[in-house]
Formats: sequence, structure tokens, C-alpha cells
Amino acid sequence: MLTKTQPTPLPLPDPSLEIVKAVGRAALAAAWAANSPGVREVFLSPASQRQLQRTWVHTEDGWEIPLWRRAPRASADGAPVLLATGPGLRPGALDLRPDRSLVEALHRAGFDVYLFSHRGDRDARPPTRPQPFDFDDVVAHDLQATINAIQKRTNTQRVLFAGHGLGGLLFVAHLARGGRSDLASGVTLGSPVRFDKDVSHARSVHRVARLLPSQWHVPHRAIQRWLLATGHDSALHNVAQQVEGPTLRRIALDESADLSGGLIRQIAMWHKAGHLCDRDNRFDDLAALEGQSFPLLTIAGDADPICTPEATSPLTEALKGSSSRVLTGGWSHLDTIAGPNAAREVFPQVVSWLSASRRLCWKRDM
Repeated sequence: MLTKTQPTPLPLPDPSLEIVKAVGRAALAAAWAANSPGVREVFLSPASQRQLQRTWVHTEDGWEIPLWRRAPRASADGAPVLLATGPGLRPGALDLRPDRSLVEALHRAGFDVYLFSHRGDRDARPPTRPQPFDFDDVVAHDLQATINAIQKRTNTQRVLFAGHGLGGLLFVAHLARGGRSDLASGVTLGSPVRFDKDVSHARSVHRVARLLPSQWHVPHRAIQRWLLATGHDSALHNVAQQVEGPTLRRIALDESADLSGGLIRQIAMWHKAGHLCDRDNRFDDLAALEGQSFPLLTIAGDADPICTPEATSPLTEALKGSSSRVLTGGWSHLDTIAGPNAAREVFPQVVSWLSASRRLCWKRDM
């Protein structure tokens, strides 16, 4: 269920913490400038003023998870759509600024837009004795509870979805594991279902991941700050070839998230198996989807090192009624949601595909 609605604008933060944050940003900017001679640009792009409301979703195993919402326009039908990012990003990456916000594009099209969070989010509230978690836990508990809460709030039978990276795989796994009746239609952006199964590479990744305790968290946010401070942020451009430096640094500082050891171990299992599966490789999600009918659109960039077009093709081959789009001209992983051309070349495709199925949100039988 949903509780504790907090209206927009968000509550003002602690002034002392804001001072510490500002000093830290200034120190990072100075370090970046010292390590980036000859680069003439601002350190960070301006922060976006978001028109979002926050509620809380309660899971059956005791977690409280934030859920962000952009309420629909008064004259809109308000078909609910749930957006999700990969675990290394926070939901705000989908609402960076008005001119490149998937949230804003869907809001203008009359949708009731929700941004998914999970128990790995730094604002999530754990139970008294939290347990280690992985991808399977997020699908079974966090995503299911969120979908149920949205259905209840909007009085709909199904929700639409759009997921970026592993955020798209959350919905694919939910669909494969018995969640067909919850979903009306969906779009994945850079979400691979086929993984590198090179023997030496897969064994190395799996060996390292198995040594990582599942209760540990990899300090992804701290790593991003180190890259910025040492002037190595050019490495980030490998996954964002079109995103300008100031905007990319804004993502790294404000929209990055730490990663759980359990999640990394499960991703390593995918590389070992070569496909999307549960934590023990006892359930093959693609095999479960074979022959099913579902209106899914997959979008992949031609220069994405995380998700090549070939890595998405098994999904559209398995699902009847699905379709695929390949973006050409140098599209990497983050370009599809944060690049300067995303609002013109990507978001309209997402809006059009989801709009075609919005009536299914209220249809009782399919």
C-alpha cells in the first residue's frame, strides 16, 4: 500500500548538511579543474526543479520503499506508467531537466507517471533485521508491491512500464515469472537478455563476485566521486557518448547509487549462464517467455557497450507482438535517457508505443 504522501516541493534539507554538500562540491570542482587542463566548461549542469510527489510502498518482508509520482493533468486519462532505471542509477536520472526528461514527455502525453525505487535506494527504510538481497528479491518483493500499490491507487487492472538497463530487466523477469496479468505494455531501453559467455571472462567475473559477501555494498557513488576528482571522468563517456560533461557529472554525483553484493553476484551468474535467469540458474526467463504474446518494444543503441542490439534480439524473438528499434549514429547506454537528442528521437517512440496500449490498463480480460 501507499502511505505518507509528501507534497511538492520537497521538504527543505538541513542547512548544515547543505553547507557541507556545497563545500564538497566546490572541492570536487577544484580538483576536477586542476586535473582537466584546457577544458573550458562548467563543472555541473543546473539542477532540475522537479514536480514530483513522494509516497512509500510497504513490502511484505518489512521494507519501506520510496515511490515518486508525477500526477497527470486534470484533463488526462491518467493511464499509469512505471519507470525504472538500473541499480547503479537513481530514478532521478529519468527526470534530469525539462528538455530531456522521459517523465516530462509522458506527463505531457497524459500519463500518471511513477518512478520505481527499491531496497537498495539510500532513502529506503529497512526492517529491524534486514537480509542481503539480489535481483530476485527486488522483482519478487519491491516491484510486485509497487505494481500492486499503483493498481490500487489508480483503480486499474494493469500498468504500463518503461525500463532502462537492468530496470527494463526487472519488468522482463516479472513478466516471465507470472506477472503477465499486471502489465499492459512496455518498453525497454538498453536492456540486454543475452550476456557475454566467453569462458575466461565469465569465470573471472563469477570468481570475483563469489568472493564478495552478499551483505556488502560496492561504493559506486564514492568511485564516481574519485573519478571526477582525479580528472578521469572521461571514462564515463564510454557509456554516454552524446551527453555533455556537465550533465554527465550531474548524473554521477546526484543520480548514482551503491550496488549490493548480492545483486553483483546475480549479474555474474547471468554472464556465466549467458542469459537472464534466477540466482541459481534454475529458472530461464527467456525460455519462460517463449511463445507468449505481449506488446513489448526494445530499443538499443548502436554504440552501447552494455547492451548491443544483438543482446536484446532474443527477447523480441521469444515474444509475439513485440518489436525492436536500433538507434544508429553513435548511441551509447545513457544517451537514450540523458542525451541531447533523446527527447526528439527516443521519447516519442516510447510515448507512441505505450499510448497504443493505454486502454488495456482498465480492461479486465485479455
